[in-house]
Amino acid sequence: MTVHQSRAERWALAAVLAALAVWGGVFIARTSLVVEGERYFVLFDDAMISMAYARNVAAGLGPVWTPGNEPVEGFTNPLWTGLMVVVNALPVPLRSRPLGVQLAGLALLALTVVRVRALLVEHFAAGRHGLAGWLPAAVGTGFHATLLYWSAFGTETALQALLAVLAVHLAYDVVFAGRDRHLALFAVFAAAYLTRMDMALLIGVVAGWVAAHGGFRRRAARRWLGGAALLVAAAGGYQLFRLATFGAPLPNTYYLKLGGVPLDVRLPRGAVKAAWTLLESLVPVLAVVTAVVAGLGRRSRTLLPGLLLAVYLFYSVWVGGDAWELPEVPIRLNRFVAFLVPLAAVLANDLLGRGLDRARAAQWRWAAVPVTGLLLLFANGLVVSEWRPTNWRAVLLLDRPLLVDSNGIVLHNLRRLERRVAPGATVVTYWAGIPAYFSRYTMIDALGYADPAIARRPLPPGTTWRTYRPGHGKSDPAYLLARRPDAFFQLWDLYHMGVPDPRRLLRDLGYEEIGEFWLLRGSPYLLPGALDPPGPLDPPANTGI
Repeated sequence: MTVHQSRAERWALAAVLAALAVWGGVFIARTSLVVEGERYFVLFDDAMISMAYARNVAAGLGPVWTPGNEPVEGFTNPLWTGLMVVVNALPVPLRSRPLGVQLAGLALLALTVVRVRALLVEHFAAGRHGLAGWLPAAVGTGFHATLLYWSAFGTETALQALLAVLAVHLAYDVVFAGRDRHLALFAVFAAAYLTRMDMALLIGVVAGWVAAHGGFRRRAARRWLGGAALLVAAAGGYQLFRLATFGAPLPNTYYLKLGGVPLDVRLPRGAVKAAWTLLESLVPVLAVVTAVVAGLGRRSRTLLPGLLLAVYLFYSVWVGGDAWELPEVPIRLNRFVAFLVPLAAVLANDLLGRGLDRARAAQWRWAAVPVTGLLLLFANGLVVSEWRPTNWRAVLLLDRPLLVDSNGIVLHNLRRLERRVAPGATVVTYWAGIPAYFSRYTMIDALGYADPAIARRPLPPGTTWRTYRPGHGKSDPAYLLARRPDAFFQLWDLYHMGVPDPRRLLRDLGYEEIGEFWLLRGSPYLLPGALDPPGPLDPPANTGI
């Protein structure tokens, strides 16, 4: 079915997409860094871990985190990492390649805006109301600051968002329009599973909803069974690849974040963070709840997006929330929930549409403008949030996005280390993405993302839900020291894991403290002047835009 657009709607959609391109472009520029006179494009550090794997695959080294490591599945986004392999195969400087991933994320977000409009116009009563029927949801999707953050900072969130909207749209095509879209639906399922394994929850919810509404009818069995075979082939094929390549049935990050982490640590932390998310997004949440409740028993279109939001909120609680839900880091929606912002916006827009139906007056359609403005204000935490000043500055891009300055410090320190330690050296790091991608060291991941020995350890005794941080709670100083690395890029763990006097211990083991680094005396990888005090080898940082 072709989505009809009036001339005014075409111009409005074009304006939304153009504004998103400008806003997103400025955001991307604000994430770039100038280090020693050269501009670097750098992603969120978890995405840089995937970029490190992609760089090595493109270089013919296989799916390893750094050269010299054994293959370990230290990423959770195979399809997105595959896109990164393509980007890393391009003949552009290493420091510019992350820009390709950022632009891809922004483009996917723009495509999600287009598909949100199509979903409302084709399958919701709101679509009868012209601009009022889709503009609030389109703007609420494209201009949600947290969704832009995850999308244009290199994570797979934008791809997840697009796939979620497509899955719901195709499910409605099958159930309400009687269209033969089974193969396309299962292709979206396959892409979703390969994007992130936990997208299996979306597959289960959507497939279950379609089955409950008679979408898998016997007369169409050949088509939906063919689609199911495609999904099984994709999931099973990757599982065989995983076992053959990495020797483990699940990603290493599963063992790191869930293995050996007690429920009385995970669940309270996850519940507290989820409650904070709900309070920070109170008005959109109320709109969603109202839309779902109003639709029970007669308009099940509202139920499916509501179920997905509820399931992923509970999933976020189950895994203990996100590592970056910290008091000093006001990221309002974590990565387990943010990709469903477009569906929440669809439900809020549907609520407006039903209000217009009751009003039965064309003049009320101008309400799209103030409703869109209110949706943006509340969804971005610009009205009731305790972080209002910070959120305003984030939306207006007056400050660098969160964690960009930290990226700059890490990248600057890496360049300093490279003037003291030659490529090929074994280096311990706690910041796993940027150092691995922008250097040629053989690295030891002290937090275990790419190290099964650490990932499979239990949490240290005394860890509580208040002190637990997913993916950052396990380490083994004795294990790290026993490997006799040539250098320590960072020492966070030795200070936090109960080592009484880490400086004395390292000196006794033959290490020399040079600024932030600890270098092994006598290592064949030390460059001339490596053990000199900080000075000419360490120019001041300059990471201004």
